[in-house]
Amino acid sequence: MSDLPMSLRTAATEQAYQNAKIAGTTQPLELVDSIKIFEHWRIINNDFPYDVGYKRCHLLVIKRAECASWHDLHDEEIAELNKLKREYLYDEYDQIIENCPSRRSVPHLFHLHLINFYDKREDMQL
Repeated sequence: MSDLPMSLRTAATEQAYQNAKIAGTTQPLELVDSIKIFEHWRIINNDFPYDVGYKRCHLLVIKRAECASWHDLHDEEIAELNKLKREYLYDEYDQIIENCPSRRSVPHLFHLHLINFYDKREDMQL
């Protein structure tokens, strides 16, 4: 267990993620069904959630292919993201996480983690 990468996943979820990557059974984010669709963005479920301290883990994924980082976003995409934060995301989620390039497990597609904390501290797990 100590050779698992550091992440906000429980050891069991991180191990399942690593096993799926080795087996080639992870689904590309581009093919995951959408929960909610916007003009430039969509929300999808995270199949390997950050489940140490979070009860709900979604991903906000840019719809445009070949957009790997914040710096690749077009002005319209940034404007919509800012609008989504004000009008939807800040009311629906507790936290938005952007992993830095060295920690991105999906480096080719810009995405943000949308999460909600557990209701009680005792629900958290390592």
